[in-house]
Amino acid sequence: MVIMVHGLWMTGLEMTCLRRRLERAGFRTIRFAYSSITRTLEENSQRLFDFCRKTGERRVHFVCHSLGGIVLCHMLNNHEPGFSGRAVLLGSPLAGSRMARILAVIPGGRLFTGRSMEGLIKGCPEWNRQYEAGLIAGTFNLGTGLLLGGIGKPGDGVVLLTETRAEGIAQYTFVHANHIGLLFSRKAAEQTVCFLRTGDFQAYSQCPGDS
Repeated sequence: MVIMVHGLWMTGLEMTCLRRRLERAGFRTIRFAYSSITRTLEENSQRLFDFCRKTGERRVHFVCHSLGGIVLCHMLNNHEPGFSGRAVLLGSPLAGSRMARILAVIPGGRLFTGRSMEGLIKGCPEWNRQYEAGLIAGTFNLGTGLLLGGIGKPGDGVVLLTETRAEGIAQYTFVHANHIGLLFSRKAAEQTVCFLRTGDFQAYSQCPGDS
């Protein structure tokens, strides 16, 4: 079973295209919906843990977009899950979000992130190594970050590539998509399927700018 965990402002319905591709590959998927604005990171990570336990599954995979990866990271660090599996994170700012830090000092900016602000600023730099994870980052730097004067490069228009780094992540790979486009990218879906099946991406992709 694969639990789909959405990002900020979302409901999980925007992950429908990716869900269908995973289901065509043979995975059974289920959507975890949470309030990214009115509940804190700790509240949402607890709700995710309770949701997982209610499934009664012993083998649970996760596919998380953006803030969803931080929610999962905190859940795994705060609880002994009692189940095993793999996780694929898409564009998750595990090292904290520059965009969130900008919003935090703009008058009214906190209205856009609600009670998730602290989690987005601090991120979740330490990943629970007991749960194998890979991260897919986007390299098409076009997104809502432009409304704030740009977030810098390279990135996906919302999250910088450097912000996706965290100790304990097994592998990274990169696709030419912006932040929301990661959910619709066929290549990202193929890499997600590959990692869930094998624990490896199809091939290691070097980060733009790395030597």
